[in-house]
Amino acid sequence: MKKKIFAAICSVTMLAGTAAFAPDAVLFGSSDAIVAEAYSGYANGCHWEYEMDITGYRITRCRNYQHLTSITIPSVLFGTPVTAIDDNAFVSGGDSNCQYVETVTIPEGVYRIGNCFFQNCKKLKYVNFPSSLKLIGSYVFSGCSKLQNINVPNNVERIGSRFCENATSLTSATLGTKLEMLGDYGFYGCSAMTSFSCPSQKITQFGYGSLWANRYADNYLATHNDLVLGSGTLLYRYVGSSSTVRYNNVKYVFDYAFGGDAWTGGSSVNNIYLPQATTFGTNAFKKVAGKNVHLNATVCRNAYGSNYKSIVENFCKPAIVKWDA
Repeated sequence: MKKKIFAAICSVTMLAGTAAFAPDAVLFGSSDAIVAEAYSGYANGCHWEYEMDITGYRITRCRNYQHLTSITIPSVLFGTPVTAIDDNAFVSGGDSNCQYVETVTIPEGVYRIGNCFFQNCKKLKYVNFPSSLKLIGSYVFSGCSKLQNINVPNNVERIGSRFCENATSLTSATLGTKLEMLGDYGFYGCSAMTSFSCPSQKITQFGYGSLWANRYADNYLATHNDLVLGSGTLLYRYVGSSSTVRYNNVKYVFDYAFGGDAWTGGSSVNNIYLPQATTFGTNAFKKVAGKNVHLNATVCRNAYGSNYKSIVENFCKPAIVKWDA
């Protein structure tokens, strides 16, 4: 039976992105909330608390009183569709009892998952996402040490920081084809990972430290000259030994791509050709000081306007930009 509890106003702050990579350009929260009546009721074996958003109901809390190992979030509550999951709605602790859950199914119609969705829920193994999903918050599966694989739907555009941080049983992850942003430390500490795919050609921000302490990245870089994501559009790291390096399709050069603090490759690089590149991460060329980065003037002018030279040259320091027509 539906029971009125309280009224609330929720809001979210949106931070504009910049040309260079920046940690978490978006704060994920209850972006569509209005002055909402809050309710509670039972469905699918759990007690749910929820509020009204512009698009439908937003789940604010799941109380798994029966210690279910498999939870299906209701697609409809009392005739109204469920369209969002709020921050901390399923986080381990208190009376949520989501530390017992091994499988969770999110229904079609849900377009947003808030921060700390299943954070530190140690038994969670499988997640079934809906194709309707577009936004995923921060710390969503951080510390989920039994999580085995992640397949992010193609319509997801943004994922917050520390998405699967220290998910130590995670072996594979596939990000969707429309992804634009992954926050910092997304797959940090995923020590069992052996497969990773990021096919999106729209991704412009790939979070700092996202593949640190990660077996996939370590193994890949031990046997390849570079690590390029997004179907060749984002250069994550170069560790080769060529004096001339060319990437015809790369648009985004990640933080420390040519020279992190522990960088051991690339000492012989003299010329780097990036004819489609427009976005450059922090210290992308840190360890190739004085070496030549060849860029296309027309491409960068279209991206930055008449002051493109000073803007891009500042991003690329301490390397020297050579402008090609």
